[in-house]
Amino acid sequence: MACVTAILLSGCGAASNEADALSPEQKQALFQALMQKMQQPSSSPVQKSASLHHAVENATKTLDEKELLAKIGEYPSAATGIRLERKSDGFLLNGEKMYVDFEGPIVRLGYDWRSGDAFYIVKLSNDTYRIKYQKMLSGRDPLTVGLIRRDGLSMRVETVTGKRFNGRNIIPTSKGFVVTREKTAFVYEVGKRPVTFIAPEGWHIAAFQNGDVATTGFILLERDGESETGNPFSDLMKSTVELGNALGVTTKSDYMLVNMKNPTQRKMINVTLGEKEVALFSQCRKQNRYVRICDTMEIKKSLYQPNGLKNFNHYYWNIHWFKGKKNIFSITKESNNRVVLVSDLEHNRSVEVASRVTGFPEYVAKQSRDGVVKVHVEGGLLPSVDIDDAEAVLDESI
Repeated sequence: MACVTAILLSGCGAASNEADALSPEQKQALFQALMQKMQQPSSSPVQKSASLHHAVENATKTLDEKELLAKIGEYPSAATGIRLERKSDGFLLNGEKMYVDFEGPIVRLGYDWRSGDAFYIVKLSNDTYRIKYQKMLSGRDPLTVGLIRRDGLSMRVETVTGKRFNGRNIIPTSKGFVVTREKTAFVYEVGKRPVTFIAPEGWHIAAFQNGDVATTGFILLERDGESETGNPFSDLMKSTVELGNALGVTTKSDYMLVNMKNPTQRKMINVTLGEKEVALFSQCRKQNRYVRICDTMEIKKSLYQPNGLKNFNHYYWNIHWFKGKKNIFSITKESNNRVVLVSDLEHNRSVEVASRVTGFPEYVAKQSRDGVVKVHVEGGLLPSVDIDDAEAVLDESI
């Protein structure tokens, strides 16, 4: 085109001689060709950018929901139940074999002990994660379901079916995942339309969920934090309630398990907001062999202590819920660690399985591959308490 233009305009040195050699008819034909070319729509930078954006937006859509569900259905069913235990890089399958993902560490997991279905999140980089499906004991490679990109405090999820979600937290379940904002949860299950759940006034979705939202239908809520008013009377009342809770005089239920389809089914849990905090000390110096003096103390919310051990006061370690053989039930350590309860979440009844004025430092609840939930309540300097079948305790109480 540059050459044709040069010939017609006779402004390019050697091209001028070529223009003189053309007949009027040839010049007219070249001019018409040039005009037709100029009238064709060109790809402007904006148009190119829009086309590229469209291509990127649709790059992750490789299947529709029915096709993805069919691919999951191709995985052979597990002959027995499963038990998964979280580890640093993956999880332990049935107490025998480590399951890891070659793309990166597994940071979150949701699974169903009956079917062996599991969805988990793999960390690819500091800002990129992948959601995968696996049928445990199937012997097959995992299936990619979606990609998560983090931008500051926001998370964007794009599934291979083209579904897109934006939120602050991603919770994998045995059937998909839950994307949460402060008071809203978007529940995605493969092959179904996403369902929206909105927390009641005064509550928001808890960041950590130690139960499978998909199979149980229950989600954990946390009470909205109290505003910093600077009112001495308000601060005094708050301190009085916390002290009363520690002494067993009052209760302060800052957590609640609620059925997303039937919010009238709920369990109030006597665990307070302050119990998830740990103290971080800095600028410390040694005073003697046994004592260190620190100039700075910072309070942070954390699942773990600075030494790497679990922060056993955190609600995540104290609130579990399961789908058993017959019941949907929770196991909770409440009332400032003094009481352990097994609660039928569908019928609003609880059974006290351990109680001690001095409290229990920790407890562990594990569901075996046959669905039985065993509980070990650590006694510290005093005897521990063991429950061989938490669901059976509920049946015996009827």
